[in-house]
Amino acid sequence: MVDHFNGVLQNEWVLAPSEGESGCASSARAPEAYEPSAELSREVAGLYETHAEILFRYARTLALDSQTSSDGVQETFLRYWIARRNGKRIEGAKAWLFRVLHNLLLDWRKQAAAAEETGADATEGALDERRDPEQAYRQAELLRRFEALLAPRELDCLRLRIAGLRHQEIAEVMGVRIGTVGAMLSRILKKTRELGPAGQGGPEIGTESRC
Repeated sequence: MVDHFNGVLQNEWVLAPSEGESGCASSARAPEAYEPSAELSREVAGLYETHAEILFRYARTLALDSQTSSDGVQETFLRYWIARRNGKRIEGAKAWLFRVLHNLLLDWRKQAAAAEETGADATEGALDERRDPEQAYRQAELLRRFEALLAPRELDCLRLRIAGLRHQEIAEVMGVRIGTVGAMLSRILKKTRELGPAGQGGPEIGTESRC
């Protein structure tokens, strides 16, 4: 997976001009002028290797098909690379990546809904071929029920928990205190019980403190 992403970055290095350039390369410009430092390359590749899998799991809670989730993760890392190449200092890279991926996928969902508002609900109906269709339907239905039941911030917290983030990590991504995360998860668990049998087989939320 890292090798694949390095290939994507290599294409971006060649095609993307630095900030402030017109995009028309002069024949006198050396090819290496478009390439980032080896240090930046290692930084992005290291982040990808460490966080790509959990970002993908998080993306799956926002986009039901694996291709859209994968595309979102790739685009998020490209945006990180571009930001760093242009000199942006990023404190807390993991939280930055989650926030960018979250906003990106929500934008894509809005665009898809606008494009297909008179057609079938293709976004919610797209099932991952590698998953059991029946199980995928149940999970999709459960997520729809959660969306109707939870406040937006609670839903964000739940998605991060489903992706496997610990309480401290959720706090960093959401920009809240760890105690706030615990309180939100407790409220979510209480509301989940209101689903009754429909909530059976849902994600394990967990309210214990995890640092």
